[in-house]
Amino acid sequence: MSTDAPFPSQTAEPRLTVALCTLPDDAAQGLDHAQKHLPPALLPGIQRYRRVEDRLARAAARLMLRAMLRRLGHHGAASLDGWRNDPGGRPYLEGRPVDFSISHSGRWVGLAIGQQLRVGLDLEERRPVALKDFAHILTPAEQARIATEPDPASALLLAWCLREAVLKADGTGFILPDAAIRAIGEGHFPGARHWETRALARPEGCLALATDRPAAIEAWQELSWADILAGGAA
Repeated sequence: MSTDAPFPSQTAEPRLTVALCTLPDDAAQGLDHAQKHLPPALLPGIQRYRRVEDRLARAAARLMLRAMLRRLGHHGAASLDGWRNDPGGRPYLEGRPVDFSISHSGRWVGLAIGQQLRVGLDLEERRPVALKDFAHILTPAEQARIATEPDPASALLLAWCLREAVLKADGTGFILPDAAIRAIGEGHFPGARHWETRALARPEGCLALATDRPAAIEAWQELSWADILAGGAA
């Protein structure tokens, strides 16, 4: 873990905010609009992706962060000039008392902001999935339970989201062996660090959060594309 991106201070009351957005149908037009509102320094990290849909999702996540920081009163941080990535690729805002995690799947984009709180977010748009494709990272008990669920695809996506949220919060990513990723389902986290986790099914798909302290979700923000562009305007 980079010394430039420490775990947040544990001296203040933690606050957790989650924002969600659905991307516009016309990805190319949406990307053109979005990039006009982003600092030039962030554009290379977006433009290196081949698919326009992937570039749009990443641009949208950054504009969501800017809009939500302003709503939360962190106007100085909303410039995103402090955007950095630690050696593992985890983004953070240098010198700011907030942590954040972004995720996207299909046309669905999510952002979690932790104030005095370390946070990881993952979401997956609803889609057909097969248990056999995930068996290597699920415990036998999870596999048995998922196989009997009325909606096994949703249950499987929730189990996947939970692991990815923990790994994103921790900063480890999927460089761990399968056994360590599988153990998250039994509450055994990387480096023996404890994470508070929750997984939620929504109409769009599944969403999971991991935080380093207990924290209620202070606010859900359902942002429209117009909200994001307005919030990202200079």
